[in-house]
Amino acid sequence: MIEINGMAHVILSVSRFEESRAFYKKLLPFLGLEEVFDGDEFVYHVGARTALGIQRCSEGNEGQRFEQGSVGLHHLCFRARSREDVSLAESFFRRALELEPRLTDPCLALAEVHEIRGDFEQALDQAYRGLRLAEAHGDPWFEAEANNRVGAVYLRIHHLGKAREYLEKAYDKRVKLQNQEGVWRSLSNLGVLARREGDLDTARQRLEGALELVRSLGDREAEAGLLGNLAVVLANLGLAGAARENYVRALELCRGIGDHRGAGLVLDNMAMVVMREDPEQGLALMKEALEIFEELGECSEVARVHQNLGWMLQKSGKADEARRMYLEGLEEARRASASFTICSLKLNLAGMELEEGRAEAASEGVDGLMEELEVLGGGRARIGLYWQLCEIEEQLGRDIQARRALRTAFDLLNALLNHLPDEDSRSRFLALDPIYQQIFDRINAPPAQLRTAD
Repeated sequence: MIEINGMAHVILSVSRFEESRAFYKKLLPFLGLEEVFDGDEFVYHVGARTALGIQRCSEGNEGQRFEQGSVGLHHLCFRARSREDVSLAESFFRRALELEPRLTDPCLALAEVHEIRGDFEQALDQAYRGLRLAEAHGDPWFEAEANNRVGAVYLRIHHLGKAREYLEKAYDKRVKLQNQEGVWRSLSNLGVLARREGDLDTARQRLEGALELVRSLGDREAEAGLLGNLAVVLANLGLAGAARENYVRALELCRGIGDHRGAGLVLDNMAMVVMREDPEQGLALMKEALEIFEELGECSEVARVHQNLGWMLQKSGKADEARRMYLEGLEEARRASASFTICSLKLNLAGMELEEGRAEAASEGVDGLMEELEVLGGGRARIGLYWQLCEIEEQLGRDIQARRALRTAFDLLNALLNHLPDEDSRSRFLALDPIYQQIFDRINAPPAQLRTAD
């Protein structure tokens, strides 16, 4: 056996050489690669223990377009050294748009950067800009990509009606283009959408369709991700055994391709399912996930898994260990500036203080939390936090604060219901979590009366 010393070089053949050459001559030096050759047919950059070459495609292939799901290269990924480098990449894309405002690619790339950061308003702005450019150019491939990006952002912020509109457009265009890679991604997004709407049978059908396509393409990383998403749906359907089988297969795939982060996410989700029948094994799986994220140095994931472990330990009657996990998670969340997890952990700790009769400590823990919650993005997850805060404030005897938290939870829930197309969809959504109906009961009004028109 030998041990290779990195990737010596990658050569990409391109159909529009002059445009590609101009683009890569700007991009690659920005990434730290130095140009060592520039000719009429080939340009070559070296650095960071690798090299990238761009060459003109062979005669007769000039009209071809790259498709990720076809035979050959799927994608090339460079690893950034810091979050600051990601910010610099954003600046680079912005400058590219300033120089050539008709470019669609940088708009969609910027939209994805903003989405990852949680700046959904900016993400939508760039995604819509990319869509307008694609429509103006009459480019159906980019129209599909842009529709998908717009729909994906709406899905993140739980604007489910808008998400459906754009994700279905992307799916239809990708089917017409016979873009198999795009089709499975659209089916996956539509499956997640159906799950969030509470239509679990449709979610299962779409995810299974995406999984079948991915297996035909031989994309094992995508297969692992889809198996995980499908397992969530199966667990929600009460099929814990089938969900567990999917998680086990996903974990095998992640380990087989060296996807440590993917393995950590699978273990995290799998632990929550296993916990229901075997708490000790659930704890063991969650601890394994924690070890992976600690080795990867992902503070936000470490914080989130600490919180899950704290909850599991608390449910198992191990209060001291649970408190330690919550406190360690809070420290990691602050290090990662993970605002949502910070607020959630503060609520967990305040709840523990109340259970143990320390009302003053609980009060200190939630003071100012209402204001912190108000600046968070997201809809459905934030409802649960406001509901927790309402219950804690009630137990502390602070009725005005409790009512304010309850009303905010109701307003968020009502807004989500307004994005659903019909009463059946709304009923399915309300059934996703028992706290939703409790919120309506507590507010003393049925959903149909309090829901406003679109």
